[in-house]
Amino acid sequence: MLRILLFPCMAIVVACSGGSRVSTATGPTPVTPLGHASFALSGAGYESRLAYSTAGGGLVFCRREAGPASYLWVRLAESAVNNGERDAHLDLDLCNFTGAGTFSRPHDTGVGLSCGDGETLDLWWHDGNRVFVSRSDSAPCRVVVTPVAGGLEGTFECRGLSPFPGGGTPRLDVVSGVFSCAFTG
Repeated sequence: MLRILLFPCMAIVVACSGGSRVSTATGPTPVTPLGHASFALSGAGYESRLAYSTAGGGLVFCRREAGPASYLWVRLAESAVNNGERDAHLDLDLCNFTGAGTFSRPHDTGVGLSCGDGETLDLWWHDGNRVFVSRSDSAPCRVVVTPVAGGLEGTFECRGLSPFPGGGTPRLDVVSGVFSCAFTG
């Protein structure tokens, strides 16, 4: 049964369907557009939470790269100028990417991009002359990627990044990372 009650300046529709459901929604649930990322840095002189968005002047993208392995490059950068290269940025490199998955084995960054077998990753933090990279003993180090329309969503963390080149200390942790990126290139 459907009843329409009219009051000055307002109409109320009451429907009876044998059950009751109260909704407090005021409209459709907003969908976060692709192009957002946030993560925290800890150690090596960093103690901060960073957030970048393409709409806010940053650069957040996913790009499939040519090569022998199915390689995915995800860049999270403070600025879009010069492809984010000159400002602080984080790169996630995922090897043998098939569209979704959990990557939890860092590959050897000492020999350049060397994907090897299976789903492997590396994570790079660039801030001026300071560069840190994941190592085979960085743990936990994990990226989880899920496909969405036009791009990807994911989470990441990697503890124990070392200075590049040379390794050593101090170590850097990248934690509580989330991103959504559109495919480019």
